Amino acid sequence: MPPVSRREFLNVASVGAAGSILGCSCTSSSTPTVFLADKAAYICGCKPEVHNPGGGGERVLYTGNYCRNSERFLLHWNLSGIASGVQVSQALMGLYCVEIYGTPSGRLVYAPLLSEWGDEITFATQPPANTQEQVRAAWPEKGQWQEVDVTRWVNRWLATPEKNFGVLGYAVDVSEDTCSAVFASVLSVAEQRPRLTLAYSRS
Repeated sequence: MPPVSRREFLNVASVGAAGSILGCSCTSSSTPTVFLADKAAYICGCKPEVHNPGGGGERVLYTGNYCRNSERFLLHWNLSGIASGVQVSQALMGLYCVEIYGTPSGRLVYAPLLSEWGDEITFATQPPANTQEQVRAAWPEKGQWQEVDVTRWVNRWLATPEKNFGVLGYAVDVSEDTCSAVFASVLSVAEQRPRLTLAYSRS
C-alpha cells in the first residue's frame, strides 16, 4: 500500500451508518437522490489474511497493483429506504479520487458481488463477483469524481434486495506499483464518500 500524506486527511473521522445526502422520500421524483456507502473494505494480495492491510482502507480504498499484488476494495449501499415499485432510470456510482500512484495502464473493473461479506473481510476470504456483469472504466483524475453507470445492478438489487451484496473494484492489465486511491465511507466530509446517485420514478 502506498504511503499517504497526513495532510490529505485533516478532515477525516469515523462516522456512523451512511444515509442520503439530499434527503430521501424514495418514491417518484425528478430530483436525483444520493445514497452514501454504508460499508467499505480494502484488501490486498500482499497480505491475503489481513483485513485492511496498512490501515489505509479506514480512510481510502486502493485499486491497482502493489509489489505485484492485486489491490481491491468492496463497497455496499443500503437501499432499503426505497419504496417498492420504484424503477431506477439511471444509477451512477461516484468515487472521489484523492491520489494516483505510478503510471496508469490497463483498466479499472467493477463487478457486483455474489455473497455477503463482513467487517473482517480479507483477500483470502473475499466473496466471488459476477464478472459477466462487470463494468470497465478508465483511470480517474486526481481530485475528481469518477462516475460509473451501474443502473442494471441497482434495479436488480431493488427487485431482489437479498442479492444486494455490493461491488468489488479491481484493476486488470495494470503496471506494477500503480494504483488509484479513493475516499472511503468513513470520511467525515460526507460529500466525498462513495455514493450512488439515483434518478427514479414509480412504475
